Formats: sequence, C-alpha cells, structure tokens
Amino acid sequence: VRIVRNELAPITRIAKNLDAQPADRPQAIPDDGLPDEITPFVHAINRLLARVNLLIGQQRRFVADAAHELRSPLTALSLQAQNLTRAGSLDTMRERVAPLQNGIERARHLTEQLLSLARTQASTAEESTVDVAIMVRELIAEYLPLAEAKSIDLGLEERVLLFLRGSREALYLIVSNALENALKYTPEGGEVTLRLMSDEYGDIIEVVDNGPGILISERKRVLDAFYRTPNASGEGSGLGLAITQEAATRLGGTVSLHERPEGSGLI
Repeated sequence: VRIVRNELAPITRIAKNLDAQPADRPQAIPDDGLPDEITPFVHAINRLLARVNLLIGQQRRFVADAAHELRSPLTALSLQAQNLTRAGSLDTMRERVAPLQNGIERARHLTEQLLSLARTQASTAEESTVDVAIMVRELIAEYLPLAEAKSIDLGLEERVLLFLRGSREALYLIVSNALENALKYTPEGGEVTLRLMSDEYGDIIEVVDNGPGILISERKRVLDAFYRTPNASGEGSGLGLAITQEAATRLGGTVSLHERPEGSGLI
C-alpha cells in the first residue's frame, strides 16, 4: 500500500494544484519531478488550460467592448428622451422624435448583432444539407427593398449547384452579414452580386460589390469585433464581418477579402 501511495503521490499533488486554481484564471501545472509516464498527460492538460485561458481572455474583451459600444447609444437615447420632454410645441416634439427613433433602431440592431455573435460562439446547431441556391434567393428577396431604395442592381450568378453540409442558420448568418455590408457601402446606382462557384479547393460563395473597397492594410483588422476603418461611413458597429468570420470558422470554412478585378469594389 505504501509503495502504491508513493507512486501515486504526484497525481494527488497535481489534483490538489488543479483544485486550488481559480476557475477564471487557470495556470499551467508544474511538470518538474514527475514520472515520465505522467509527463505527457500533464503537458496535454497544460495545453488545454492554455486554450481555456485564451477563450476566457476573448470573452473578457468581448464583454468589455460590448459594454463600451452599448454605453454610447444608450446615453444618446437618454439625452434625446430628455430633449423630448422639453419640447415647447407639437411640431418641435415631432422633430425630436425622428432622431430618437433612429437611435432606438441603431441600439436594437447593435443588440441583435451582439446576440448573433454570442449565439455563434456558443453554437451547437445540428448539421443538415443546405441547398445554397434556395438560401441565397431567400436572402436576395429579404434585401431587395434595401437595394431598390439605393437603386442598386442586386443579382445572383449561379455557376454551379452548391449543397453544403453544416448549420443552415450559421451559413445564412455568414452570407447575410456579407450582403448587408456590401449594400451598406455600395453607392447609389451600384451593383452587388451573389456568386456561387467551385474550384479544386472547395465550394465558394462570393459577395461582389463595386463600392469603395477596403485597403489591403485594413482587410485583416475589419474581421475583428468592433473595428471600423477610419474612413467608414454610416452607423455601423464593426460587428458584421466579425460575426461572419466566427460563423465561418465554426463551419470549418474561411472568410477572405479581395479586390474586385474589374475596378473599384470588394469581393
């Protein structure tokens, strides 16, 4: 019994070390003085703890960024509501209602995007076979009013029939965010095309626009949550492409940004 106890002492020490650690800041287990048979197991645990630490750090940054992003529109809404109570006439009140409604809509959209990102990060959706052509036609119908309001030619170029295995919700989220971004930044009278294609590396869904494009130096950064390019117009939150990137990674795919060869714009 004593021999067994001595041999198992390192495992007992490791267990106590793990139990004593704070759940939100796990640290690597010291591997000095361990039997050779246990060392690979401890190294595997340490690699797992490193990944957990990385995820916790990402969550902390996300919560901090989300709180910061929500603070500004909520403060603006509070001020606009106060201004509304000070309106001296019905006409003045009507004038002040419009920016209040716009502020509420921006806050609602930001909240929806934050929830979408959180759902994507925690996604355990069941896989199914997605008919991509049917899905993108639904998206085009959904975004057609926005395209028509800006006189944008929104179309579909279907070079192949695509059937992808994965979460339909995640795939819909990916393409809808890319499409919404394209329509948002493409000028009036422009063009946005959804293109379904395939090559020797796999299946491809492209969203092509003839807007201002994105500088090469900015293309990686725009995939980060809450980042917006210095010359970005509109009231975006910088979450659309981050959600797209996260959802694509969960599906085992990638997101990439390219210059449009025919002129200005982005693919």
